[in-house]
Amino acid sequence: MADAGFKDESKRQDAPKLRVSDTFLGAALLIVASASAITVLAVPRPVPPHELPSLVLSETLVRNVVRTDEADAARVPSDVHARALISLIHAQGEAEASPGESPEDAARRESNLRAVVNDVRASSGEAGLKALRALAVGELVRALERHENDLESDRVLGSFPIIMERYGLTVEGRLRAPIFVVRTLYKARWNSICRLAPTYALTSVEERAFYGWLALSAHNAPMGERAAALQNYRKHGGVRGEEALAGLMFASQHFDRAEELFQHAYARTQNVRLRNHALASSVVP
Repeated sequence: MADAGFKDESKRQDAPKLRVSDTFLGAALLIVASASAITVLAVPRPVPPHELPSLVLSETLVRNVVRTDEADAARVPSDVHARALISLIHAQGEAEASPGESPEDAARRESNLRAVVNDVRASSGEAGLKALRALAVGELVRALERHENDLESDRVLGSFPIIMERYGLTVEGRLRAPIFVVRTLYKARWNSICRLAPTYALTSVEERAFYGWLALSAHNAPMGERAAALQNYRKHGGVRGEEALAGLMFASQHFDRAEELFQHAYARTQNVRLRNHALASSVVP
């Protein structure tokens, strides 16, 4: 029996049978919402830039680098010089994780590192150094997966967790950067320990990751350092560089320069969001 006050017309033959599915209704609402958003966005109005463009890397190139690292690590030299370098780098990590080393011991290790790097280069060439670095990257990945605070992790990570937090790769210990970026910055650390240039023997996509993360995502880094990194990011194929520089200029309160860059990017792309950012740059007191 139908509830009181409810008129059951389900059996009437002349009742129109129009039914709107949930999917159709959801799509219609989405279209209306999108149209409204586009209309609002199209109206010229000042909208401050709240974030920079995201780091964009080629998945194919990233996979190629990882495969190359794995192949290099399988060909690591096993002579006395290679073993000495591995030992010295582990000692460096242990010293970083446990402050208190004497200046004399630190200076002695640095001198030994320089000598042993030269020995490896002489005995195994640049390929030997790259193989030892790839081996270290494998140790990094395993250490991150272990989530242990022990001597083994200290030898591999050293002060790298502090660096990751400082440059926004982690937030309160939680990883927010792509693992490829972490691997790349760890290579830069390994290079620096060996007194090599931070970007020594990095591929173009690794340099893009290195400079791109610093420019676009390392919010605690000095603005000048980020702007310089952005130039190198663009040099190595980074996209939306002009927009990113405009955002950095806005964040550092160089509003005239930000307006100029946003206007130029808008003229080139006709992206109304960039026009609105330019308007925001022009009205800031």
